[in-house]
Amino acid sequence: MPPDYRAALDGSILVAIQGVVSLDTPPRVLTVSRLFRHPALLFVNWLFIWLCISCEAQAAPQEDWLIVPGVRVGPITAGTAPTELVEMFGEANVQPGEIQQQEGPPRIGTVVYPDEPARRLEIIWQELEDRRTPWRIFIRGDSSAWTTQGGVTLGTTLKELEQVNGGVFGLAGFMWDYSGTVMSWEGGSLASAFTRGDPSGNWDANQRIILSLQPTIPTRPDDVFLAVIGDRRFLSSHSSMQLLNPRVQEIVVSFD
Repeated sequence: MPPDYRAALDGSILVAIQGVVSLDTPPRVLTVSRLFRHPALLFVNWLFIWLCISCEAQAAPQEDWLIVPGVRVGPITAGTAPTELVEMFGEANVQPGEIQQQEGPPRIGTVVYPDEPARRLEIIWQELEDRRTPWRIFIRGDSSAWTTQGGVTLGTTLKELEQVNGGVFGLAGFMWDYSGTVMSWEGGSLASAFTRGDPSGNWDANQRIILSLQPTIPTRPDDVFLAVIGDRRFLSSHSSMQLLNPRVQEIVVSFD
């Protein structure tokens, strides 16, 4: 318990006990039954419990790892300012860093939980007239605490994505800038969740969430892998894609 809470509690207990036991009289043994029979000491008991619960809640706040496409990543929303990240995650867990994009040079942004791969995320900011707001959030690696409501996260396989989507989807070939990036949900359930529903617009600007999949090295027979490389589009039902069954290794969240 923090010192300020402990001091306040000690003072409350002293006042309550003074109201029951005169300090000018010889000391008496305060049994548990006597403590709980007296209203003042019963109040102290409940006060102690309440303070313990409050302190525990402050020491270990409930963590939110939910990704809501185009709306929020945990507590981070389109209106979050850079200074608010320190309040959300703690100063030690927020650092400036160089953020790699799918194409183009890296940009300076902010890294949250830089030393914890399972919680790490990277933010690129956009400059408005009077403030900076998140433009894109990148989550990369083999596994992560961050997840969508449907359970899509780092490590989700191609076949698992087909199940969540309710059907096949289209993705780019491997070994180039957009390697393994999902290009179309082919009218599946993730189309409405992960895109803005404007197929006539620019593909990149139409995405709320962009997923990139990569096969694991040990499961890459050359003939199978070479059949699905390059700047081409493949359906997830392609025989090589099914054999490779690549996993999500990057999630990019774009705000409206």
